[in-house]
Amino acid sequence: MLSVYLTLVTDEDDKNIIIYIYEKYYSYMANAVANELGDRRYVEDIVHNVMLTLIDIIENIDYSDKKKLLHLCILIAKRKAIDFKRKKSNSDISIEACQDSFNIETESPEDIVINHE
Repeated sequence: MLSVYLTLVTDEDDKNIIIYIYEKYYSYMANAVANELGDRRYVEDIVHNVMLTLIDIIENIDYSDKKKLLHLCILIAKRKAIDFKRKKSNSDISIEACQDSFNIETESPEDIVINHE
């Protein structure tokens, strides 16, 4: 996966930063995501999104302070995990649950046509 990230970066210094982040902080980001989700199924996808975010902001990253860089990576990972949970919980609501909560009775298409004639 690292090679994919490196194709997205043109500057050699930026490539070195991405390599450093991937090799040193991937496990920290993965653990932060897994802890936030309580589940490891989506960790790779979310960390992939974190890496893409880091690539987008690479020019603004201060990589001279490794501790701050690690905290930035973990912060972005946690936020991406929270966003993922929020989106997933919103998409898990079924149509039936919505109908039940609003007391909507559904008619079949045939009944609708017959009743409107």
